[in-house]
Amino acid sequence: MSVALCCTHGFKPDTPQLREEPSPTALAARETGTHTHDMIALDLGVETPKRENVDPSHVAAAIALYKSAMNWIEPRRERVLSAEVGMRYDAATDRAVVGPRRGEPGYQDVEAMILPGTLDLVLRGADGVLEVVDVKTGKKAYETPWQLYAQAVAASRLYAEKIVRVGYLYPRKTKCDEPEWETLDEDRLDEEAGRISKVLRRLPMAEPERGDWCFRCDARAACPKWQIDAA
Repeated sequence: MSVALCCTHGFKPDTPQLREEPSPTALAARETGTHTHDMIALDLGVETPKRENVDPSHVAAAIALYKSAMNWIEPRRERVLSAEVGMRYDAATDRAVVGPRRGEPGYQDVEAMILPGTLDLVLRGADGVLEVVDVKTGKKAYETPWQLYAQAVAASRLYAEKIVRVGYLYPRKTKCDEPEWETLDEDRLDEEAGRISKVLRRLPMAEPERGDWCFRCDARAACPKWQIDAA
């Protein structure tokens, strides 16, 4: 969402997605993150896809992050509603339903005005407020709140709630800090739903825009604006 709000061109169905080959460091970080999510999901009773060509070093790194995350989750286990649940948010009808998770067949097969996503962890706060937690194993500097806001909208519609609390959970080898929570009330959720709808409506005619968000866009390798400005 953070990229789409700045430049929607890369999300058009006919825009080539020519992903650049990740560096060994980036690949290791990505694989470690995947294994961490799988371990958390398995601990919470959710089946995960079978991974092939697994690097033992990535698994070892993920074990430490998984244990750190579970130190935060365990005292709240009874309040967990779901983990790694795929969803579809329909901006045209302002409704959400369960669907394929990221990485599963059909995840990207969506019609216009449908936003796919995966909710890492949904639970009840001690005060009863619905909480949506996105588990991140990367650097805080690279995260933006827009992904959380989109998840808050989808979760509020999926669970029929008017208030949602969202936050990133950053497990580290030695600790796992409490998320920096942000609470979205009904008006704010409606505002964010309108923002999502605006992004999806302008997809068909979206033109590329050059900016500091380009390095996070999977379409930049084939983007004419990126190539012209980079020349």
